[in-house]
Amino acid sequence: MKKLILMAICAIAVMAGCKNKGNTSPNATEERGDSITADSIVGPLDTVAHPMFLGRYQDGGPLQVLYWAEVKMNEEAADSKEYVESWTLQDHFRRNVRRYTNLIVADKTIKVKFAGEVLTDPDGNPATTGIVHSREDIPAMSAIFDVVNAKDSRMAHTGGIIVTDEFLQSHKLLPYTAQHYDYGKEKPLANKVVSQLENQYGMKAARSGLLGTVGDTISYGLVQFKGEWKGAPKDKDNPDRKYCLALDVLIQGERVSVNEQKGYYESDDDYGWNVDDDGEYSGCPLMAVFDGPKGLELYWEHYAPESYTIGMFQQQGDRLVENEYEGYYMAVDEE
Repeated sequence: MKKLILMAICAIAVMAGCKNKGNTSPNATEERGDSITADSIVGPLDTVAHPMFLGRYQDGGPLQVLYWAEVKMNEEAADSKEYVESWTLQDHFRRNVRRYTNLIVADKTIKVKFAGEVLTDPDGNPATTGIVHSREDIPAMSAIFDVVNAKDSRMAHTGGIIVTDEFLQSHKLLPYTAQHYDYGKEKPLANKVVSQLENQYGMKAARSGLLGTVGDTISYGLVQFKGEWKGAPKDKDNPDRKYCLALDVLIQGERVSVNEQKGYYESDDDYGWNVDDDGEYSGCPLMAVFDGPKGLELYWEHYAPESYTIGMFQQQGDRLVENEYEGYYMAVDEE
């Protein structure tokens, strides 16, 4: 389930984005000040080659892989398995950062190169982590990348998924076409599929929507159900907590794979998946789709009024198994 970001993201949350005055100096450094070397290899390749999310989070700003944790292990959080796993993913990326030379935008591949890091603010203090700032002059910890060929700059302006050559050797990039999405006017999923899911969960659908297509035969979208999800797993800390339900849905012929998104339910007029979402599950639009050694991998982003979450779905039978990278708090009306 996607983290319900109903409060400020904690210290292990991700993306802080800023323009940093439109360049990578003076806070971006080619040679880091810690003991990590960019070309060192740590762990087996399948551990360090996870695709990462490269974006431009301010108009005219740099392309950044935003850091979600301090660059050195936070000793206070070292006993947290979740924190250690999250920090390790970021640490492995930093150790292999020069290997990430391919930016995937839909089904196109653009060559990029590592240009440096932002680690401190203008006063020399550690830059922020875990927040997408609304002010351009607040720097965030991040790796900065440049487009190799200037002619590709326009295509790369919003960013995408960044991968290594080794990843592309073991994964086939599939063509993905996003569907224009307008709430209340979205193209619904096939009636047959919606009815099948209604029967499976014993609930009525409030809405469904197509988010995109993979090739010519695979559809991807969402279904949101009405009312309380009475079959929801119980919260061991709050067994009386009630939930609502939405699904991320992948349709491949007769095969329907889903990921359950559990939201908080108070009443038919008071429910939701994220703060201030007005009871609308906005889904997880895809940035890239690969056919990998273990099946389809769908890399997604999830926007909410005050948060931004990134991750991957691995198709396993009738399930889309979620691997959430991190969630970032989005600062709004920042003074």
